[in-house]
Formats: sequence, C-alpha cells, structure tokens
Amino acid sequence: MSSPIRTTLLMGIIAAAVCGAAAFYYPHSDAAGGTGLGQNKGLYEAFEADRVWAIEIVRFNPDKQMNEKLSLQRRGDRWLIPAHASFPTDFVARRTAVLNALTGLTKPEGILEQRSDEQKDHIKYGVVDPAEFEQSGNRAGIGTRVTLEDKNRQTVASLIVGLPIEDDNRTGQTFVRIPGEPQVYLAEINPAILSVEFRDWVDSNLFGLRTQARPVGEPVSRITITSAAASAAMMDNSPASPSGSSTAWRGTVETSVAANGLILGGLEVFQNGKWVEAEKNSQVGRALTAAAASVAVLPVTDVRALPKETAENLLAGGPASADPVYAPLNETGIRQTAVEGQPLQFVSTGGRIEVETTSGLRLSMVIGNAFADTQSKTKLARAALFFAEVLPEKFPEPPAPTGENGADPTDEQQREYNRAVEARNEQLRIAAESAATFNRQRSRWLFVLDEEVIGSVIPTLDDLKTAETEPPTGSAAGATDAGSESPTDRPPEENSGAGQPAADDPGQSADGEPDGAARNG
Repeated sequence: MSSPIRTTLLMGIIAAAVCGAAAFYYPHSDAAGGTGLGQNKGLYEAFEADRVWAIEIVRFNPDKQMNEKLSLQRRGDRWLIPAHASFPTDFVARRTAVLNALTGLTKPEGILEQRSDEQKDHIKYGVVDPAEFEQSGNRAGIGTRVTLEDKNRQTVASLIVGLPIEDDNRTGQTFVRIPGEPQVYLAEINPAILSVEFRDWVDSNLFGLRTQARPVGEPVSRITITSAAASAAMMDNSPASPSGSSTAWRGTVETSVAANGLILGGLEVFQNGKWVEAEKNSQVGRALTAAAASVAVLPVTDVRALPKETAENLLAGGPASADPVYAPLNETGIRQTAVEGQPLQFVSTGGRIEVETTSGLRLSMVIGNAFADTQSKTKLARAALFFAEVLPEKFPEPPAPTGENGADPTDEQQREYNRAVEARNEQLRIAAESAATFNRQRSRWLFVLDEEVIGSVIPTLDDLKTAETEPPTGSAAGATDAGSESPTDRPPEENSGAGQPAADDPGQSADGEPDGAARNG
C-alpha cells in the first residue's frame, strides 16, 4: 500500500475515532425526559399529569453559593414535602402551573422558536444545568432544573429554565433546554413558579379565614391579641423576648358592619397577676386593627414535626396526659399546664392570637421563644402551635316549651322545640367537624414563622395606661375603621356578631380538640 493511501486511511480512522469520542462524551439525552424532537414537534412525548408522582426543583442560590432543592412527593391523593416533616403542600395552583408548564412543551405550539444549538450559548441564555456547579464548581449562567418522575421513579420530563428574553414586546417568554441536549428554545414559562422556598408551597392563611381570596373560609367575629410580655408573665414570669414589647397587654378587635371593617373592642394590661382595663386611643386602635387584619397572611418558614404521642393527644383534645407527653414543647417556650385528666391548657413566652368565628369556633395560635434561624429574613423565628376548639356557649340550648297557665305544651310547640334542638345539634356537629378538620391539618407540627411576621400580628404597644374611669356604655372610644388599613387578602368585612369576651382569668378560656376539650392558658 502506497504512503499517500496509508496516510489517507490513517486520517480517516483518526477522524472516525474523534467523532466517536465526541458522540460519547457530549451530554446527549440521558433519561432526562427529553426526546430531542425539536422545534415544531414538541420537546417531550405527551404524558398525562396523573402519571407524575414526584416533582423536584433545583435552583442555584448566588447569595449562598449553593444549590437549593425542593422535592414534592405524591402519596395517594396528597402531595407532601418530605424534607419538611412530610408536610402536605396545599398550593394546588402552583403545582398545577408547574405541571402545565412542562405538559405544554409536548405540543408544537409550546415551542416558540429554537434560539441556538450550540453548547457555548448555554451561559448566555442561563440554561446551564445546576449539576455543573456540583461537578465542576461552575457558577455562570446556571438555570433552574425541574424534573417530573412517575410512580416507579422513572423520569417523565425534565427541563432547565433559564433567563427571560430581553424584549419588552415578548414578556413572559423564557429560554429553556432539555438536560443533556445542546439546543436552546424559547417558551412561555414563568420562572417564578419554580420556587424552592417552603413558604411558597404552603397556604399562608394558617387560620383558614374567610377572605376575598378564600370565600369558603371561617367567618371572623373577633380577634384577641396577647403580647409576648403578657404571655411570659403568665408563664411564671419567664423573660420576654428582647425584641418584644415591654408592656404586657391584651387587645380585642371585632368585625363591625356599621364601621365597615374592624374596630378596637377591649384593651387591657397585665399588672400584678391580673388584667386591668387600659386607656384606648386612635393610635392604638389603628395598630391593633392593622395587626388583626394581618392575621390572615402568615408566611411559614418551616415546620417541625411533633412527637407522635404529643400530636395524637393534641388531636384528641386531651384530656391532659402525664408530663412526658407535652414535655417536648417546653424547650420551645410553650407549656401545657393542666394536671393529668383535666382539659388542656397552654401558656407560652411569645404571645398568642385567638380568632373567634361566627360559626362557634376559637382558633388559637400559641407562640414560643425566639431562636436563630438561617431560613428567616430577620434570622430570628418563633415556633407556633395551632389548634381549634368548639365554644359551647355559642350554641345555647333552646328553652323547653310550656303551655298556658303551666299546662303541657301543645303538639305544635313540642314539634317546634324538637326542630330547634335538632338545628342546634346540627350546628354543634358541623362546628365539631370543622374543629376536627382544622386540628387534623395542624396538630402534627409546630409552625416556624419569621420574627418579622410575628411582629406584624403582635405590634409593640408601650406606655399603655390604665383607664381611670369606666367608659360609658356603647362608647366608641378607640374604634377605628380598618378598611383603609387592610390589604386585600384580609378577614372579611361582612361578618356581623361578636364572640364572647375573653376570660379575666388568663388561665380560664374554654378550649377543645375537636369537641371542646382543650383549653388555652
């Protein structure tokens, strides 16, 4: 064989080897759910949303210089967040948006255009796989990776979402890429739905109140706010948080149809072991009505699972068990104080919120100590216990019927009485079911909230003075229209009727889970 022929043959072999190596080492589709179908053909084979049993989102955090991940897993009909005490995610709209975003790419119209087929452009369009940071330390152009898996943990679809297009006429369009494939496409996807923050996947309306955004929630009649200093004083003079109010107070805000919003009701300060009426003014009224309006929005930083025995006893509404059952709460600044066999009572160091509803419930939020928390904006957070109770006094028994001059009631009177009893019992049953549902959703966890969020519902009220004289009956002193103070997603203005005043004895307000057994302190 001549030398030129051997040279040509050798070069051909080398070229084939180089091409083979390139094909082997280039990151082609790797069971990432992509098919490489390309423009006008969709990026994935079509799949049904019901096939998806897991969602994983990985996003690079440039501030922390690390990847952050959030995973959702489906168990039966529920979606849980395993890394956060298997808390159920109740933000159906966000989960649906994520699924729709990827299923939309199975259709040709889901792909607006192919922008590049060069790997060198990945940094430019922000579609570098977050895995590259973990593998090589690369920090440039990293996108957000979302992966859908089926019941057998096989990848259904995976996508890297990058930068939005810089074109004012094409808002809402974002660059995307299939992991392991070089092509970059433009699609209509909102990167904001791919949050890895726990709070973005959990309903912030922890009380489940009726608002403009939630017309089926619980209607509010009154909200009672107790400061951290007062709660600490009731907990054997435990020290209050340095960031809390130095004045120990309790304020009640009521819904008012006449005032078209919220008005300040009672205001008391805790002195020498008892509640004393305090002077009210418009400034205090505005602060407390604004705080009450904020109760419907309580973003959650995290949750902590309660021990099984504690959660089960709390869900059952007591009666109080031996100390070890509720001892785990002590280190959080929340303490169960009732003796064994008696209805539950709780005191705490961080304050409390009590919401009474027109349906006959009291929903309580008992707040513990402040502690350092890297997930919180202010780096301080508090854990809170939530529970519901039925208020029996809201369901008075109808008076027994009597006939004229002491005679036996007529048949019609007896029938009316029986109907009234049945109606009252039905109302009690519905209230008990509502309380039980509330407790099932919350009794297994402590909810961690940023100190800033706590401060929005328990404001600082210093230098409160005791009232020198009793206000006249029907006085509107301190009444404030909160309609202009309240954000849109707030307790409703249409509620009428007020709940029973809070008990003067700080340890004596009825409580129950789910049938009125628990007490709050």
